[in-house]
Amino acid sequence: DDTAAIQAALDAGVGYCPAGTYRFSTIFLNNGQELYGDSSANTTLKLKDGLSLSVLTGVCCKAGPVAEGRVHDIALDGNISNFVGQTWPELNTVKHHGINFGVQGNGPLSCKLWNIYSHDWVRNCFLFGGARPNDHVRGWNLRGKNSGIDHLFYTQASFDLVLVDTVCEGYWHGGAITCQGDTFIDTTMRNITPNPWAVEGRLSWGGQHQGNAPCG
Repeated sequence: DDTAAIQAALDAGVGYCPAGTYRFSTIFLNNGQELYGDSSANTTLKLKDGLSLSVLTGVCCKAGPVAEGRVHDIALDGNISNFVGQTWPELNTVKHHGINFGVQGNGPLSCKLWNIYSHDWVRNCFLFGGARPNDHVRGWNLRGKNSGIDHLFYTQASFDLVLVDTVCEGYWHGGAITCQGDTFIDTTMRNITPNPWAVEGRLSWGGQHQGNAPCG
């Protein structure tokens, strides 16, 4: 588990992860901090095995609004196949997301994201929420692929969010992009596939599965 080492480097100001694959659970981004890798093709943070679906995961904003946080040139692997077969009471008890900005009121006051590949998450590959109208996020070259029970890109509140050169791939359930008045420029949909986890007993909650409909 590389979580503590990455968090310690980040808390010292800059969290640089050289090329390689790192196991992690939750990384918290605070004011002015920067998390980045060699590139999204060469540096991967992969969710470690055995976590409860109720554990908050991903790259998250620290408590309170985060100013001038930056994440870039990295891949986030949600390791979805490790969690197949788990059942939970309801959707909102599942807290596995990739970029996880603004959950529980921790808004991204001013953050920038670029060159990120977030894929194979139980819930959202990119989640933005809990923000205030004056908050703003800018993103470039963000690629979301494969969400078992939710979205590739999801915003919970309307604020100043602009994402350029966004790519949606693979499968999802809730929607490739679900937003509220946000701006997506030059979005590409490609290599769309049926959701393999939308089958009874594979990913379910409260005895109900997601259904067998194709993604979208």
